[in-house]
Amino acid sequence: MSASPKPSVGLTTISTGVNPVEEFCAIGSLLSIELKGKRYHTRMRGAKAEFITTNIMGGKPRLTSLPETSFILADMPKDYAAARFEYNSPLTVRFLLEGSVYAFKTMLIRVHGQPPVLVLEYPNEVQRYNMRSSERVNIISPAEVARNGGPDHQMGAVLDISTSGARIGLEAKNGINVGDKIHVSFKLSNGQDINHLSAVVRSIDEENGKYLLGIGFLGSDDAISAFCKECADFVSITNPAAHPAMLELQKEAMIEFDRKSGKVVVRGYKEGANGYILTEKPQGQLPPLSIGKNAVIRVENRGTIYGMAVTYKDFLKRTDLCYFPFHEDVVSHSLRSEERVVCQQLATIKGIKNESDAPQSGVIVNLGKGGLRFATRGPIEAKTGDEVLMSFYPGGIGFIDRLRMRLMRVNNHEGQFEYATQFIDMEKEQQELLDSYFAFCRNWMS
Repeated sequence: MSASPKPSVGLTTISTGVNPVEEFCAIGSLLSIELKGKRYHTRMRGAKAEFITTNIMGGKPRLTSLPETSFILADMPKDYAAARFEYNSPLTVRFLLEGSVYAFKTMLIRVHGQPPVLVLEYPNEVQRYNMRSSERVNIISPAEVARNGGPDHQMGAVLDISTSGARIGLEAKNGINVGDKIHVSFKLSNGQDINHLSAVVRSIDEENGKYLLGIGFLGSDDAISAFCKECADFVSITNPAAHPAMLELQKEAMIEFDRKSGKVVVRGYKEGANGYILTEKPQGQLPPLSIGKNAVIRVENRGTIYGMAVTYKDFLKRTDLCYFPFHEDVVSHSLRSEERVVCQQLATIKGIKNESDAPQSGVIVNLGKGGLRFATRGPIEAKTGDEVLMSFYPGGIGFIDRLRMRLMRVNNHEGQFEYATQFIDMEKEQQELLDSYFAFCRNWMS
């Protein structure tokens, strides 16, 4: 997956040949479809993008156009019948993601009754308007929140931060409302303390029994500005908040029926009640797949195996997809024996063989109890199998100094350096500190 383009204030054009729509519009994302000046609300349900490449004068292949087999799937809007959608009529699709509005022009090319989805023409480009003036940094750190002028305070968590504001999680509102002025205190993931910072509550959302406050700082803070600036160079490299999804589109899965197995490619799905999966035709030494046939589909995605007992319901013409409703909800099994936190935490790294050298700065983007993944601007003086030392503040809860790790994988992609590591000989104090941090995160990652 290619890294999403780094946001900048204002309007930009994104080529879907470089950054496909489904990379930043996850399954289940809210969509707004505009037809003749009216907007209809729906959700992203699937996609297929296959670009035609051409060589110009023997040079580098260039993405030029999408064949008719490409498409985007969206749930049929509740008011679809009254809207009078017409085939090939121009539509505008919009969605909101992390402070940016994305939009693209398309046309309705088909409607499927079961599952009830619209088939839209896949765009060659997407317009993005970034409404934020500063980059968001994903951190999970304890926070203390107090109403302006009030004696009471409560503990919560900073979930992300920018130079102009933050997202704060609380267990209860305790009288806090939109428009209220509050004071927040927390520690940045570089160890810097932020004390009694004044802010105003811009929004409050309730999610899974918790309250998520969008706050805007009343004035600038030099420590936060410096922290966000230091993290900014890594944001486009690491893209740590890749959207959580059960399955990835274009993912190859295993299908089993009549005691034989083959492969299918996932093109869409829906979780929960009336859930289903859409795939291309099964490949392999399989008997013909007839309507009503029971099967099992399994797919591994990001360390988890998902298993689905399904029934083959229909072959969807025009999209050439197989429609498999679930018998019941999806069964998942984690292949990992440890918890993981997706984050952005500044750190310093040096190789054990070069301890006399100055440490290099980097950012942790995936932290587990047995290892972590980090990125740097330039290469460190170590290779796969070597030991390195890392120092960092896990969520600002404490400080871990000179943590020994072994490099398991090294990636260099277009000058961007990423490393996967495994902890070795962890000291008791280091282990206890990590356990405390994971216990805190567990409450805010659910």
